[in-house]
Amino acid sequence: MQQTFYMRGFSRKRGWKFWFGILCLVAVVIFSALIYFTEFEMGYITIVYMGGYGVFCAFQPEAFIIDTERQTLRKVVGFGYYVTQGRPLSDYKDASLSPNSKYMVKLTTQTGSSFVAMAEAESFCAALNAIVQHPAEMAE
Repeated sequence: MQQTFYMRGFSRKRGWKFWFGILCLVAVVIFSALIYFTEFEMGYITIVYMGGYGVFCAFQPEAFIIDTERQTLRKVVGFGYYVTQGRPLSDYKDASLSPNSKYMVKLTTQTGSSFVAMAEAESFCAALNAIVQHPAEMAE
């Protein structure tokens, strides 16, 4: 069974971050053609920044998938077209809400912790904690 939890700014209907990242990539193509035909000097800077941001958006996770069949926490990246292999659920200790924001989730692992902004932070914490604390019950 797989449960999908979207990051803040993304949704099943392609949130604003998705469209802004695509806009940056399209702008890079347009500015590349502009530079090629007119040798516009400021275009070089634009390509670096817009293209860099477009690539940055492509590598940002859109969603986390709790995969109980494979016992992994997987990420959806590449504008929703690629799902990573994931990290084993046994590596995680717990997931807790940040006291500073209702969207920030603190993921505690065996080696440290990281923060992610989730659209449905409370339900993500509840689902991940239920699986991490009782792995035998969820595997069935």
